Amino acid sequence: MVQNKFLSQLKDQLKELPEADRQDILYDYEEHFRLGLEEGKTEEEIAASLGQPKAIAKEVKAEFRVKEAKSKPSFESVVKAVLSTVSLGFFNLIFILGPFFAVVGVLLSIYAVSIGLLLSPIAVLFGWEQLGGSANWLMGLFSIVALLSAGVLLGVASIVLTRWFVRVLIKYLQFNVNIIKGR
Repeated sequence: MVQNKFLSQLKDQLKELPEADRQDILYDYEEHFRLGLEEGKTEEEIAASLGQPKAIAKEVKAEFRVKEAKSKPSFESVVKAVLSTVSLGFFNLIFILGPFFAVVGVLLSIYAVSIGLLLSPIAVLFGWEQLGGSANWLMGLFSIVALLSAGVLLGVASIVLTRWFVRVLIKYLQFNVNIIKGR
């Protein structure tokens, strides 16, 4: 009865995962029980040595989300990986969530400055028209080119920084999950 209850609880906790992955995980834990019973252990001893199904499911989901974010890095998959890793403990709340939001805030501000620089030539043109259009046309043209160039360069830099941040974040999340799993 203990084995069935354990596997049932684990299956319920893993319902977010794809069916094939969930079946593989459940098969692994069925094997743990089978091997333990062959060694003469009771179902209660085996279940106690494996831990709580809820804790196991959190670790498995975190590992799955990190692998998913690594294979298909998108905003949604990275956020899911961060949140599932944060759920593993208070330590992660401090050392993952805080820095994650700080870096995301910095990246968003860099994107905003880039967009501002790309849109600012409109203000230069509008100001130029207010001055009659003839005064310092060369200075206006230089300002437009400089603002557009700075906006494009900062935009490209922010894209490169974002990609780098996602790669580093995924590696850190993998490291964190491995530490929690004892690897």
